[in-house]
Amino acid sequence: MEATSLESAVLAGNSMGCQVIAELAVRNPARVERAVLQGPTMDPDARNLPQQAARLALDALLEPPSMLLIEGLDLLATGPLRALHTFRHAADDRIEEKLPMLKAPTLVLHGALDPIVSLRWTERVTGLLPDGRLVVVPKAAHAMTYNAPSEVARHVRAFVRADTIR
Repeated sequence: MEATSLESAVLAGNSMGCQVIAELAVRNPARVERAVLQGPTMDPDARNLPQQAARLALDALLEPPSMLLIEGLDLLATGPLRALHTFRHAADDRIEEKLPMLKAPTLVLHGALDPIVSLRWTERVTGLLPDGRLVVVPKAAHAMTYNAPSEVARHVRAFVRADTIR
């Protein structure tokens, strides 16, 4: 944002990207006009590798094959050790401690078919936010920007255009 002289923006992230947005919003609240958290991790009920691996395996059955190819290529490019390090960092990051400090209006999107992030967790995420709104995207799995892009775009557009969250 500094490199492009962008003072503030609406930020959207999926999965671990939600943790990045939460961190930025806490450190530099003026930079985040609004936030969109899609399938926010890390669910405190599954902060370990076996549970996450099982949830990822279930999600793989729900995502389009082309998405699995992209994820596989990403894993090959980064390597399994880097992926493990990233997972450990995400598991150690307590997003639930940061959410109450997010001042920006925040939209939380939950894929109705998402086995990685439970509805219970996204409801908790929304409840921890001072100005949060939850939308459940029907027929969407975890990578909803990939498996339900039109639906996600519709909700994000409406949220960005809204003067207030109700």
